[in-house]
Amino acid sequence: MTVLLNRLSLAAVLCLAVSSVAAEPLELETIQRRLDPERKELTRVGALEFRGALEITSSHPAFGGLSGIELSADGSRMTTISDKGTWITARLRYDEGGWLAGMEDGAVAPILDPQGRTLDEKYTQDAESLAVLPGGDLLVAFERQHRLWRFAGNPDPGSHRASPWPSPPGLEGYPDNLGLEAIATLADGRILAITENAIETAPGDSHFPAFLWNGKDWDQFSYRRKGEFRPSGLAALPNGDVLVLERSFSWLAGIAARLVRMPAAALKPGNLVEGEELAALAPPILTDNWEGLTVRRAANGETHIYLLSDDNFLLIQRNLLAMFALVEE
Repeated sequence: MTVLLNRLSLAAVLCLAVSSVAAEPLELETIQRRLDPERKELTRVGALEFRGALEITSSHPAFGGLSGIELSADGSRMTTISDKGTWITARLRYDEGGWLAGMEDGAVAPILDPQGRTLDEKYTQDAESLAVLPGGDLLVAFERQHRLWRFAGNPDPGSHRASPWPSPPGLEGYPDNLGLEAIATLADGRILAITENAIETAPGDSHFPAFLWNGKDWDQFSYRRKGEFRPSGLAALPNGDVLVLERSFSWLAGIAARLVRMPAAALKPGNLVEGEELAALAPPILTDNWEGLTVRRAANGETHIYLLSDDNFLLIQRNLLAMFALVEE
């Protein structure tokens, strides 16, 4: 009996220790950036009207590697995930014209696994994409150890442990860094997920496996690759279409990105989908390792698009948050 009580006491202590993991304040510094540093007058690229951008820094050792982003409906609260297995949240400030102006009230908390433990190895930490499920819970996609985890949705996601979510078939066999890079909840409640694992179907022609969660299991379709671009973010538009953020990198051409729209009607099992390019982001246009994408409908009726970049904890890259309005013509 004494041994049993001791074990129960130890379990209670461990549970208390897990439940005490909480967000800590995170001091953030931001610098406003232009769409083009040389052309102050430039405020549009493709179908995107510039609405401000911030370069984000912090002295906190856990800050960086921002990969996925979601915003509150009014755009005031930002929730992100990082490559080091953390949640980073903050409040966004806007100027009188509605442009992105600053960030405050930052906080950082560890992502907790289903047992309430923090993620201590890169193999388990690499959170890449984030989506809000119907009802408000959060779904996180991880690479390396490929998996999907669900978290109770409230303003403090770090206070909840993960619940495993079914993964698309065959995901466990994907290369470490070519898993579910982009996920989003569609207007009809389905979940869309696209991998970075390009499959060559013919010389010069390849596609990315893509999946649709129908409420019970995953249906598969294909997303056609263009050039060296790979999908890195997804977001649903109010009309049901989907935006795909793509990025590319080469030592000769450097970093580039593009934003592509997929029509809602094309998102069906078995389809091969090719998107329509809305904007290309390459130097001297503001660009970096864009990975996060989210969309919201503003009070004035505009569709606002936010892009988030991942600095990979490298001095030569930046964590940027850029805001645009989608120009419908």
